[in-house]
Amino acid sequence: MASVGLVGTNFLFMLSAMFSGGDILGLPPGERDSLYVQAAPVDAFYYSEWTARGEGKPGAPGIDGFAADPEVRLFVETVLETFRTVIASEFGGPSNPFTKSIPELYMAVLNGSGCAYLEFDAEKAAASVENPPEIPPGMPPAIMMAPNYRVTVILNPGEKNADSFGKNLESLLGLIPGLLQKPGLERQAFPIPIPGAELTLHRHENYFILGWGSGTIDRVVAALDDKTDGDTQSIQENPKFQAAMKKVGMDRVASLAWVDLGGLLKSHAESAGQQGMVYTQMAKILGLDKVGSYTQCVGVVDGRITQKGQLITGGQTARLLAVLGGRSLKADDFAHIPADADFYQVFSMDWPKVLAELRTVVGDADPVALDALNGTVKQLESELELSFDDDIFPAIGQVWSVHNSPSNGGLLFTSPVLTVDVKDADKAEKVFKRLMEVLQLAVPGQTREGRWGRGVYLTKHEFMGRDIHFINTVGDEIPFAPAFCLTETHIVATLNPQAIKAYLRGAEAKSPNLSAKVKKQLADHSGDVLSIGYANAEGAMQAFLSFAPYISQIVFSEIQRDGTPIDTFIWPSTRAFLPYIQDANSHAVRTDDGVVWHSEAALPIPGLSSVVGQMPVFLGFSYASMARQRARFAPVQDAIEVEAVEDDEF
Repeated sequence: MASVGLVGTNFLFMLSAMFSGGDILGLPPGERDSLYVQAAPVDAFYYSEWTARGEGKPGAPGIDGFAADPEVRLFVETVLETFRTVIASEFGGPSNPFTKSIPELYMAVLNGSGCAYLEFDAEKAAASVENPPEIPPGMPPAIMMAPNYRVTVILNPGEKNADSFGKNLESLLGLIPGLLQKPGLERQAFPIPIPGAELTLHRHENYFILGWGSGTIDRVVAALDDKTDGDTQSIQENPKFQAAMKKVGMDRVASLAWVDLGGLLKSHAESAGQQGMVYTQMAKILGLDKVGSYTQCVGVVDGRITQKGQLITGGQTARLLAVLGGRSLKADDFAHIPADADFYQVFSMDWPKVLAELRTVVGDADPVALDALNGTVKQLESELELSFDDDIFPAIGQVWSVHNSPSNGGLLFTSPVLTVDVKDADKAEKVFKRLMEVLQLAVPGQTREGRWGRGVYLTKHEFMGRDIHFINTVGDEIPFAPAFCLTETHIVATLNPQAIKAYLRGAEAKSPNLSAKVKKQLADHSGDVLSIGYANAEGAMQAFLSFAPYISQIVFSEIQRDGTPIDTFIWPSTRAFLPYIQDANSHAVRTDDGVVWHSEAALPIPGLSSVVGQMPVFLGFSYASMARQRARFAPVQDAIEVEAVEDDEF
């Protein structure tokens, strides 16, 4: 088959992952496996876990009902089966161990449960500092720290898939030259060229354990058999982990990740010997020496995909943490957004503080680099003829927003409005005027040849007492005309001047806005609210689905060109989506000890996490397929080149 079949089918494969759960792992979530947290040691500084993907429940709200919808299931199953067929055709047929094993292994991992954790081997690190191992030629010295850590990955593809998963693994291991295979994956060791390093794969019942470092396999087996030493504590007894889970945990967890950043820094510094002092000093320079843990948990609450996260900062907003130092949002910050907005994201950022702290970080790390940074800032100020400290920062406030509303002409985010609040009207007028002058010089301008004109230039028109500047194009079919305007309260930027005219008319008419709605939401949070977001996912999805079948026909038509057995019929109808979609919300709050964030969405739209998770597979198979096409057509291309040379000689 031609490469278009694999690339197109792989694209649908990524889409099917979104339809079957919305994230690469664990949605909708099945039951958690309590053995994972028992296996992880109390002093692990990183722990992640994901549940097996659930089947969903017909008629249930949100992701649970969506995953069980018959049309969605048909789409997922058809795409996966087609994906296997195309791969087998591209890479030598179903008898090829690679083509048979890789898709099955990938799907087993995608739908099964698992965990991963890292710990620091203090004894080995101390021994390596006292007696540094000999570094093999050509190996980076930093690699020699790898044996000082223990890494464990545990996978459970499920009782139905465990045997086939094991056979597929053994089949792939058979492709490794010189590997002495162990029957049944019984403590299968891998040759590692790093002195003191151990890598072992082991199957224990339905669990597959990959361990880096000594003792990793033994600990997991003992935990799975519930035969751990009574004095051996698991990560469940770690106070930091307990506090984090209490903050972000939920009843139906799909996946979670926890990192003890302070513990990671400490262990890395210890394992590096004298070099560790450099790491400690660098953490202080960056302002990360007081940072505690980072935690994120994804799960389902009443059918809605819910994400909770926390970063412990000790209340610090200096150095790199200055990005968290914006002022708390107020209800008045939403007064310029129409009440019917179907999308908005509002956040605060203290840019003067961010730049000042950046200068401090760079100066402490490298004075020469600070000179270069200051030189770059001065050069920019010279070109703009504006000073950041004297003109730009005093002119604008800390609150930025982007919103879309039907009353301003927006449909499916077609008319976004970007704003930044004005702090000093006089200074803002000076800054805005100069920025428009710079923009006018930056665009090519207008030319005329006879009666025909072409060009791109900045123009302006007055509307309701305000000057609306926009980039006009002549002779080019460009749908955008970026527009800019300064009001008493905001600098406004849109993709077309009509959006600004609607914005100004709404302000003049004192149309209903979001202040009242958001006021209660702000009062519900104890802390400084740094951002609030909202999206009318149902409206956006309904607009998209109105033309999705036509896009589907184009995509499937192209895929079928090489005989791939899949057509547009499998694309789910509108009624397979809309009953399960609800609005999406998010917020981030700065507390006394750090920052917490929370988001909710009924469905994974646009499903970016799935695309990111599938992208390595998509790129890998697509590249391999295109390479095969080049190999197939190479003889033809060579013949053409030879014939061309002979013709030239003749």
